[in-house]
Amino acid sequence: MMKFESVKTACRMNFCFSVIALVMLFITIPAYADVTSGDEQPEATAVVTDPQRAFNDANFLYEQRQYTAALERYLQIERAGFHSGPLFLNTGLTYLNMQEPGRALFYFYRARSYGQTADQAERAIAFVEENLHQQFAEPPVLAMFSWYEWLQYRVGTEIPLLALIILLNLAALFWAGQWFALKGKTLLRYLAYTAAGLAIASAALFLYTYSNEGEWQRGMIVEAGFELREQPSDAADALLVVYPGFRLLHHTHSSERAAGWSFVHMSNGLQGWVRTDSLLLFP
Repeated sequence: MMKFESVKTACRMNFCFSVIALVMLFITIPAYADVTSGDEQPEATAVVTDPQRAFNDANFLYEQRQYTAALERYLQIERAGFHSGPLFLNTGLTYLNMQEPGRALFYFYRARSYGQTADQAERAIAFVEENLHQQFAEPPVLAMFSWYEWLQYRVGTEIPLLALIILLNLAALFWAGQWFALKGKTLLRYLAYTAAGLAIASAALFLYTYSNEGEWQRGMIVEAGFELREQPSDAADALLVVYPGFRLLHHTHSSERAAGWSFVHMSNGLQGWVRTDSLLLFP
């Protein structure tokens, strides 16, 4: 009777935790989709009724070497909320022909996230970065910065939450199984402990990524001639000369306090303020 009651208690607790985790999963999915889908609200001035035709028109202008007009069309399509790998790749190529390698690199990074243009974008990134490194110092990237980028923008919140649900169920299954197994009770008990420990780690990972969601946004320096400063003022002490290609994390809430300035965490570990018009942010 005691065994049966223990199994019932374990199953009941596991069911409650699973329900809570599932609720959290459905709460977080819409916010995550809004960030990663790229389906921004169209601006009032960016009216594109036929995106394919507009894209073809922009390509024709590009082939005619009318880069300014082509760029205007490409950006108009983007502002209207129509995003694709070819659009970002062609936008990057247009910026490259206009001698703006920083902005070109930014759009090549965006094009790399689409399977259709990943290989072409990767080659373009290598070409632009090599040329930038010949002109400017190569920006260092700390391991902690890369780890945070990977954790926040590759792993996100759903993977730890799904892992939490699965591991909780496995822990309950192994724990209940030990009461009925004729052999291997010790193994099942240790498996239950292991699954429970991994569930705790998944929960901690989920809480960490969820608490930081919306706080930081990835970005890149796209213009030369700017400096990282201690305070949002041109009179403040300069910490670092920033160059096109420098990766960064933009702190949303702090940046709202100073018009024209952005508080950033650079890839080399330094934090400070840069002019907002020196960078672009990834969606």
